[in-house]
Amino acid sequence: MKEITLEIFRYDPDKGESPYFKKYKVPIKQGTTILDSLNYIKDNKDRTLTFRQACRSAICGSCAVKVNGKSMLACKTQLSEIYTGGIIKIEPLGHLGLIKDLVVDQKEIFEIKGGEPWITLDRSRSLPKKEFLISPREIKELKEVRSCIFCGSCYSECNAIEGDANSFTGPHSLMKTMRFLKDSRDDNHERIKQARERGLYRCIVCHECEPSCPKNIDIGQNVIDIRYKAAKSIGPLDAHKKLMQNIKGDLYLFNWNEIPGNDNERLIEFIKQNFGVKWVKTAKIKKIDHDRTIEVSTEKNFLSLRLNDEKTKVNLKIDDTTTDEYIASLENDKLNIYGVTDYTGCSIAKTDIPTVNLYPEYIKTFKDDPQAEVVLFLGCILNHRQPNVAKSIINILQHNNIAVHLPKEQVCCGSPEIRTGQKDEVLPFIQKNFDIFESYIEKGIDNIVTSCPGCCLTLRNNYPDLSREVGVSFKSKVYDVTEFLSKKVELKEFTEKIEAKVMYHYPCHTRKMGLNEDLYLELLQKIPGVEISKVSSNRLCCGGGGGVRIAYPELNKTLSKRRLQAAIEKDVDLLVTNCPFCYISFDTAIKDSFKEVKFNLESYYNILSSGYALNESNCKDILSAIPSSSYTDLCRNIRYSHI
Repeated sequence: MKEITLEIFRYDPDKGESPYFKKYKVPIKQGTTILDSLNYIKDNKDRTLTFRQACRSAICGSCAVKVNGKSMLACKTQLSEIYTGGIIKIEPLGHLGLIKDLVVDQKEIFEIKGGEPWITLDRSRSLPKKEFLISPREIKELKEVRSCIFCGSCYSECNAIEGDANSFTGPHSLMKTMRFLKDSRDDNHERIKQARERGLYRCIVCHECEPSCPKNIDIGQNVIDIRYKAAKSIGPLDAHKKLMQNIKGDLYLFNWNEIPGNDNERLIEFIKQNFGVKWVKTAKIKKIDHDRTIEVSTEKNFLSLRLNDEKTKVNLKIDDTTTDEYIASLENDKLNIYGVTDYTGCSIAKTDIPTVNLYPEYIKTFKDDPQAEVVLFLGCILNHRQPNVAKSIINILQHNNIAVHLPKEQVCCGSPEIRTGQKDEVLPFIQKNFDIFESYIEKGIDNIVTSCPGCCLTLRNNYPDLSREVGVSFKSKVYDVTEFLSKKVELKEFTEKIEAKVMYHYPCHTRKMGLNEDLYLELLQKIPGVEISKVSSNRLCCGGGGGVRIAYPELNKTLSKRRLQAAIEKDVDLLVTNCPFCYISFDTAIKDSFKEVKFNLESYYNILSSGYALNESNCKDILSAIPSSSYTDLCRNIRYSHI
């Protein structure tokens, strides 16, 4: 019978020895699991080997271990599924205290701080005399989160736990919260507040825990769903509100009870200062139950904001020719008025010249017929922070005879807002993207390409559902730029030699889309002279996703340092990534925590562009009609560290 080698972590605190690894040869045949092999060793080779087991049926979760660096159930994992030659390494779960060998202290898993893992009934309401009736749809939704067996695999893989275990109790605890939020029998209205206290917003939504879940729970989406419920009940974090403020434009936020009432002079001054109305003669305000009205009379015009519990669009005429549109809402005695005439459309602060305004809407500088036509969706950062990367992408597409349509009116994809629970708030704004994509469908152009993994994931996974919510169609095909270059067109060979040892950072959203890391590595390796330095991407997330970068910058920097340290230890020349958020996180961590590093941080697409020797080639052809000052701003190699 064929034998393979297992290298198993050993540790006995009673002996006072340091942990070490010991190798064992075990037989392998079809159906042999990791747990079978551990039992074989204990029965036949080493009685001292210690590990947990109980049901052997993937129900109890007690046998979870790390196999080749990834957490999984020993009883469920067959050797034939993971054996690719060489040695299989088995270790205890991460982030938990060691007891002996593969046995860890599960206290952090089972003791959920600040939570009540049982159904709470409100006895003051009318309860059914017999049983509660639950719809089949609710049962289906409930079944997924109820299937969590507290094995600890997600906890072991969690990036947020590695960055700050004291402030986040783990993915499994949030799944337990969701289990009760989805149960109509439960009347505990404090669960969302409890989840927030246990670190709801410290989850990076990196999805790295999901492949390890033996029950295939969509953990990231459930976290987003809790945040959505939180946004509707207790509101999002103040830091996350800024994302929507950037998109909506100028924000006016007043406490209704602090607005001057019948004091005409004070109210006039209040209106002048806060609404930008210069000529006010009279003003009055009244509050009758839930019907609240502000009335402002200017020399020529009249403003009336009638606010009920619903959001209402209103118009404010400053003079005979100008009408500024506002969105007004009243929530918890807070009067919110958003100016939407000059909204940025981006989740980051706008710049003077967006990248889309530096290019024509249709870009074709080559003479031959295009082998493809695409709509290029830049995303907020490339549009407002990294024009040099946008330039590289456009140059690469042009060099490979791909015609580019660059919509001028494209707005934020909505990813940061959706992942912080603010889907309802961002939905009215991203309808513009639906209109843009539909207009290109009508022209026969159905391919959208984007380089930002967050944008690509959102357009692929979220837009089909969101389009149905707003009653529009979304028929476009969405591709990552590298995916499109590698699979959909005939790619020209790279000609420029780049003598460099390169480490590629694999973004979590790229992995969530199902795009393999090798897709990006293979393209890099086609550039003459490039040597790839590869390390496991497990738990090397930049830590900036899910709103963490803006809400918890220190956690973001702590997690970013892990990848930077890996690049230092491998003595690479270049650390490259295709994710603009990852790039910004690494750039900030370098400036904050490292006096200097020997490697250069660079965009993946800038490297590909250099491989074609395109950095300064046809950019002038594309921008021949653009003022020279704007061209200089676009073509120089700009580095941005802060959103």
